[in-house]
Amino acid sequence: MKVVDFVGRPLATLLFARMRQDELSIAQLASRLGVGRSYLSQLLRGVKSMAALDEQILRACAGYLNVPLVLVYVLAGRLRFDDFLEKAVDAEAQLTKALVQIGESPVAASTGVAVPMLCELPVQVQRLLVVLYERAEHVSLIPRVSLSQVYVLSRPDSSFELRLNRTS
Repeated sequence: MKVVDFVGRPLATLLFARMRQDELSIAQLASRLGVGRSYLSQLLRGVKSMAALDEQILRACAGYLNVPLVLVYVLAGRLRFDDFLEKAVDAEAQLTKALVQIGESPVAASTGVAVPMLCELPVQVQRLLVVLYERAEHVSLIPRVSLSQVYVLSRPDSSFELRLNRTS
């Protein structure tokens, strides 16, 4: 029995859904992406890793899905949340610090929310909570790469591989 690779599943799921929506066969989609039918089938089933795709195929996926290249890198598992932090920091420590700030805020006190409650939430919910709090309170708890920097990274003429390991 083959092990299914869950890294990159969001990209596989989106490609599969779009393929069905466009009423394409795997062979037709494979042709559009510039890969073999068998290889694409293995990617969609999770037998092969989406994270191992080269930049040319990821660009083809972005073109087919009509989304920015940076989003395809995220969906494929090539970029993570902490890749968007401004400095090379411990993402977990940044998130915990932000949760403490939220938990000690007047908003949390007025609703009966405590820091331990926030720290027990799943990481994705914690991140969402931080983003929502930042927007509602007009503050920045976790420094991030600016949208203009993300745009530069997603331009077709910029090599994404070189910028993945950039230092601030």
